[in-house]
Amino acid sequence: MGKEKEKQFDIFISYRRDGGEIMARLLYFMLTNRGYTVFYDREAMEAGRFDKNIQRAIEGCTDFILILSPNIFKKKSADEVDHVVEEIKFARRNNKNILPLFMQGFDYKEMKECSLPDELADFDKIHAAPAIISSFDYDYIKKNIELHSEPTNRSGVLAEVLEICNNPENRPMEIYSKLTDQMRKDTLKHILTTYMPEENADMTMNMIQPYLDRKFNEKKDFLYNLSISSLRNSGSVLRKLPIKNISEKYCSLVERLSFTKQYIRSDGLDEIWLAFTFDDGSLDDNLHDDKVFFSESLKLYKEDIDFIKSLSQEKIDKMVDSIFKLQVAVNEDVLTHYSAVVEETGLYVKYKLKKRMDLLRFKARFEIPFDFNNNFLYISISEPTFSPTIIVRYQEDSFIADLLPFFDETMNLKESASFIGEFEMKAEGRWIMPMSGAIVSIQEKDEIDEF
Repeated sequence: MGKEKEKQFDIFISYRRDGGEIMARLLYFMLTNRGYTVFYDREAMEAGRFDKNIQRAIEGCTDFILILSPNIFKKKSADEVDHVVEEIKFARRNNKNILPLFMQGFDYKEMKECSLPDELADFDKIHAAPAIISSFDYDYIKKNIELHSEPTNRSGVLAEVLEICNNPENRPMEIYSKLTDQMRKDTLKHILTTYMPEENADMTMNMIQPYLDRKFNEKKDFLYNLSISSLRNSGSVLRKLPIKNISEKYCSLVERLSFTKQYIRSDGLDEIWLAFTFDDGSLDDNLHDDKVFFSESLKLYKEDIDFIKSLSQEKIDKMVDSIFKLQVAVNEDVLTHYSAVVEETGLYVKYKLKKRMDLLRFKARFEIPFDFNNNFLYISISEPTFSPTIIVRYQEDSFIADLLPFFDETMNLKESASFIGEFEMKAEGRWIMPMSGAIVSIQEKDEIDEF
């Protein structure tokens, strides 16, 4: 019997377990869902040897993704093999296409200060793309990364464009509104190309064009508070949902949020919808639907989604009001929903406004079940947002949690305070680009810590 053919991979993911594992896992799930074959080693390798399986995987891959997490090149002890460095060296010797992605907190100075081997002597000149999961474009990065060029601050450019568009002294919107659609696009493209190469300007245009084509809306003073707690031995009203083993399958998410939303290129809204979707695809669709003012994902087992779909109208209303305890206020007026409907894609709760408004000060509070076995919780900012704050609290005696911010490539983790049981992130006095936010990794502890 002949020798079995070595498996070929589209992508090999190289990362430091301490600091890069969450990002590696997210990339693996995202890339495999898009149909790529990915080599991702989650097991620690034995000290002192460079595993032949790893060498064969690198030889068989097309692209080599390197996750540049903080302190990835921190000097190891003399008797310990640095597997990440060995993987990079082996990839370079085999002429693999190296695609580096840098995480928040990574400092290029680290490459100069860590006495890298000769094979990596020019790595301090590398052009790495920001590891922003929500807007990660593998094909674009693969095509456009250049080994000897400076990285482009895409989010910084977008922030400057927003400042130009919102400077009242120049009355820009009055002038902008008199231009044809094509002139508007050409003008914005010209602004962008003064900051970056044309192909990067095209990418940035593609990122913000949906907002220019529909409405150029913005959010300010965004404050999001999330509390994660166990349903076991809990007095939460969620336990009254007639779902089998609810406290074994789910934890509780209590969410409180507030922000001001300005409609600049429309006459505003006369009603708003809050959506609790059953899948991430519907969640994404809602981001492009003006009627949906806020959208959250209900991570539930299929049988429990089917149960909610079977509820009578009376029980749907009771779930919204008494179980989820959904409360909404706009411009300090507490609203009562006029409709709550369960559709194939999710639960939609609808509110009438007293009049059509182009400036809404929004507040909401609710509690929903969440499948902690799903591991990842996404907190996404879907529109240009000024000065957001995100606070996440969790029961440290019940859960192990970590937080990965992806505000933008200039966000430094040192700007965020983190304590046991709490994470806090602020981007005070700054514009944050669309599709930024944070990912919370959460898993239940096997047992409670004892004294």
